[in-house]
Amino acid sequence: MGVIQKVNEIIIDLIRHGEPIGGKKYRGQTDDALSEVGWQQMAEMQMLFGEQSWQKVVSSDLKRCFNFASQVAENKQIPLLCEADFQEINFGIWEGKTAQQIEQEFPHQLLAYYQNPAKHTPQNAESITEFNKRVLEAW
Repeated sequence: MGVIQKVNEIIIDLIRHGEPIGGKKYRGQTDDALSEVGWQQMAEMQMLFGEQSWQKVVSSDLKRCFNFASQVAENKQIPLLCEADFQEINFGIWEGKTAQQIEQEFPHQLLAYYQNPAKHTPQNAESITEFNKRVLEAW
């Protein structure tokens, strides 16, 4: 006769924020709030999850994440944990620039970054290694 073990299961839903004010750009840790379109995207996402029985909401402290997370936590009457170390990577001198602007100001660096981010960190930016360490420690 076999032994049946009960396995405790933890399910974590990772949700990306909607479109921030200012559209598509490398904002990393630039603290832009959600645009009207971004709020609509998050409302649609919330409908997809429906009556998901979350026990807690965890968010970075950036407005584009935290404002929506606060709303979800309040609506579901569950705890909200704000974790600054879950912020996106700091893009240094690329912060707030579009891909087109980066390519104009720093030719070929964006492609080099995508091909090998560990080797081609933008000036004054957080390295991919530092970013991974920060997020994993917070996790």
